[in-house]
Amino acid sequence: MSDRKVVLITGCAKGGIGYEYCKAFAEQNCNVFASDVPQRMSDLADLQHEQIQTLELDVSSDDSVAKAVDFVMSRCGKIDILINMPGLEALGL
Repeated sequence: MSDRKVVLITGCAKGGIGYEYCKAFAEQNCNVFASDVPQRMSDLADLQHEQIQTLELDVSSDDSVAKAVDFVMSRCGKIDILINMPGLEALGL
């Protein structure tokens, strides 16, 4: 297991703060898991960095959350930092 911090960030659509967090944590040599809802996954295509992996995660779905956490845990064995940046849809707005 790596000593690098493992960061899971939700709501990483391009142009948002989650997207910028991904880049900033990757520059700090963290293992970053950038996530968003399936309909916005194309927004993550520009997050090209060896420290960033992308995955689908809908915070309004318990099943989606469980799958995403299982994915990260299977890859890294831990999650050190969680940043939840849900979009307006997840907030019901």
